[in-house]
Amino acid sequence: FPSHDRTAEKEPVTNNLTYQKGAWILHMLRVLVGDAAFQKGIQTYYRKYYHANATTDQFRMEMEKASGKNLEQFFKQWLYQPTNPVVQADWQYDANQKKLRVVLSQTQSGNMIFDLPLEIAYYTKDNPKANIMKLAFNKQQQTFELDTKAPVKKLVVDPNNILLATINFKQ
Repeated sequence: FPSHDRTAEKEPVTNNLTYQKGAWILHMLRVLVGDAAFQKGIQTYYRKYYHANATTDQFRMEMEKASGKNLEQFFKQWLYQPTNPVVQADWQYDANQKKLRVVLSQTQSGNMIFDLPLEIAYYTKDNPKANIMKLAFNKQQQTFELDTKAPVKKLVVDPNNILLATINFKQ
């Protein structure tokens, strides 16, 4: 019978959110470790646990071996927390100092602060192509400043849709 009919759980075991969140977490993991390491980890995991039971920790360990990265924090914050990050982003350009200032805040409920690799794309008056800043956003509020040669006209938070988050942003 369907897995969602199991009675040992307080809520349905699977639903659309379960599959969507799982897929998005795998997408973020692939970006974090790189395509080659991700593919190697998936293939090794599949070969090792084909027709067997496996735990999330065993999957994490195979991905760690393939990538050479410690993924405990990644798995802890994405799989074992009941919330997703909510990011508030504001920016301004100081024409006198030729600086872009981006202020980011994590505003999700609870006291979990996520360690987020966040991309910000900014566009200048002189160049229609995006300039990408890769930021380590791991505090409740952080300010990032960047020297720019030309005035910034537009800013986009998470331009490649990598992060599973709600982003509140005023253009």
